[in-house]
Amino acid sequence: MTNAAFFLGGIALPLVTMIVGFVLWKVPPGINNGFGFRTELSKSSDEAWYFAQRYCGRGLVYVSVPLLALSAITCGICCASKAGSDGKFGVILVIVLSGIAAIAAVNAATDQKLKTSFKETLEKRLNDTNESR
Repeated sequence: MTNAAFFLGGIALPLVTMIVGFVLWKVPPGINNGFGFRTELSKSSDEAWYFAQRYCGRGLVYVSVPLLALSAITCGICCASKAGSDGKFGVILVIVLSGIAAIAAVNAATDQKLKTSFKETLEKRLNDTNESR
């Protein structure tokens, strides 16, 4: 693997996370089943949907900025040190796992904020579900 390919691969996840986050934050899509923060509660109303998209998008941008910087620095150091395949694999693995953890944390925070901000909607949905049983 060339250093350029390694470097681009190393910054790909944080860069894509930043782009997706920016889209959700600034131009969130309408309610759909394919793109965005999709839960039963977020899809329960336009207000909940757009709140969730903006909150999640902003969070993704905020976590991707330091992750992108650290990924670029780490990949740059790894390329400069002429690290072997094992070292490069380790760096990519750490970047991917860090990215997954950051995305999971943003999703958990978004879900929690959505539940507290739309508590009445959630309670109504739970009551409706219990009454239909």
